[in-house]
Amino acid sequence: MNDEVSSRLHKPVYTMNDAKAAGFCEFKIGNGKGSHSSVYFVIGTGIGGCVCNEQGVWQGVNNVAGEFSNLPFKKVDGKLRGLSDWASMTALIDIYNSKVPESEKANFGTEISEKYLAGDLAACEAVEEWCENIIFGLNTIMIFYNPEIICLGGGISEADWFIEKIKDMFESHMIAFKGLVTTKIDRCLYNNDANILGAVLYAASMQAS
Repeated sequence: MNDEVSSRLHKPVYTMNDAKAAGFCEFKIGNGKGSHSSVYFVIGTGIGGCVCNEQGVWQGVNNVAGEFSNLPFKKVDGKLRGLSDWASMTALIDIYNSKVPESEKANFGTEISEKYLAGDLAACEAVEEWCENIIFGLNTIMIFYNPEIICLGGGISEADWFIEKIKDMFESHMIAFKGLVTTKIDRCLYNNDANILGAVLYAASMQAS
């Protein structure tokens, strides 16, 4: 694909998955800078992900390392479903809408966030359930990789209440090695700009090499 696009534009072309680009940005210039092991967990319509070691993005043998949307979570109707169905922004909307009548259903996560902050019961229950699902994923990641830092991305990561809640729940819901684990939870420094900046940084690094 790179060769085809490059032949038409007469310019060098490089490709990187958007979530991995966000992680690369945070690894190079963001809140993961200087770490030897880091993970980037991007919450959107799905769950984007990126795993880094001290050299940069760890792709895996088939380039699927960090595809957290597909991290097995629950079996439904005989089929194993991934974390995206339970921990994405889409999942939050689905969880909330399952608790309210048709006339009160939400279309956007921001609506639910506002209701949560206002103390709406259904929104509070939905957010609690959703955050527990996120913690399930983060604890799984912590156990199999035990990184120095996990950075949360996506629009919701800009909300202070969300970051603080996830930090508290990550500690309180830890099922193993509590008191030993030093993995830090933080937000992505560059939020929704991280993937664009990461793509530029990646292209620049490829040209330099």
